Amino acid sequence: MANVSVSHGDLDTRRGRIKSIDLDAQEGGDYNSLTVNIPDFKRKAENDDVYTLTAKSEDMAGNSATVTKTFSVNRFGSTYLFSAGTASIRGAYLKKAVPVTVTELNVSGIDQRNSRIDLAKDGRIGTVPESGYQVIKSTDKGWSKQTYEIPANVFKGDGYYRLMFTSTDKAGNLSENSMQHKDAKRKGDASVNFALDSQAPTVSALGIDSNRVYYGQRRDVGIDAKDNMKIRLAKVYVDGVKRGEWPENDLLKGMQYIDLPADAHNHTVTVRTEDAAGNVSTATYHGVIVASNLWQYIRENGLLFVLVVCTGILFVLMILVAAVLIVRRRSELAYRRNPFGKSGR
Repeated sequence: MANVSVSHGDLDTRRGRIKSIDLDAQEGGDYNSLTVNIPDFKRKAENDDVYTLTAKSEDMAGNSATVTKTFSVNRFGSTYLFSAGTASIRGAYLKKAVPVTVTELNVSGIDQRNSRIDLAKDGRIGTVPESGYQVIKSTDKGWSKQTYEIPANVFKGDGYYRLMFTSTDKAGNLSENSMQHKDAKRKGDASVNFALDSQAPTVSALGIDSNRVYYGQRRDVGIDAKDNMKIRLAKVYVDGVKRGEWPENDLLKGMQYIDLPADAHNHTVTVRTEDAAGNVSTATYHGVIVASNLWQYIRENGLLFVLVVCTGILFVLMILVAAVLIVRRRSELAYRRNPFGKSGR
């Protein structure tokens, strides 16, 4: 009989080497044999991996043998990774469509017969044909790696989009990127949602118009900003100076206002709004004047004031001239009626 020693339990994984002490292996046997039992791995997502087990035995005479086995543990299915460009558009509003690139990692490999990509637009769902995208297959430290490249022309027209990647792996696990624990760190889902919005918002100032005079102690100006999807911000400027700024939440609460004081000056009012996709609209109103009364309006406008004063002086002169002419005319008429300057009897 010979004593046999076995070095067991070193597992090489995608994450690195697992030491034998961490395997909780149980040894048994007799003088001529040794049995090593490694218990089932705990049911945790982080234990899904490709493993290489190496066992080495050596007898008392120095004879040795080494056995290597590779196997996989796959209980939780696929995870999904995003390219930098795709990661940046998740939950975003875009002016135009961009390509989407998603990589699916799986320990066992994907059953291509049960793999598909669905596209939802504004609640309507359809399957993207296989000819509509490209699949690049590779491996990553023993894991199956499939990269899906969906071109921008798949996303046609403005709307809310959602991509759903569904697959069944060779271990029988069903995966979809919208499930929980499907992102790279298995912390959350790996959904791909975004909106396309190529239309500019509409904006106007209520209560004013260009080249108009308004009388009162002030004039309220309402900000009317609308978009087919989502407004990000609205701003109003008076003579180039910002007088107000409101995010979407404030705009949703109701009409927002600024007031123009009665200074009888000529103002330019500009309203600017931007939607969540970055589309911008501007409305400008020139020659807006607010005066408390007509006299203030005249007084504060120098040219008009001079014109009114000159018109008044001219009017007075005209009255004086008319009066002189009337007096002279009456004198002439009186002389003709009585050339001797005496009253007749």
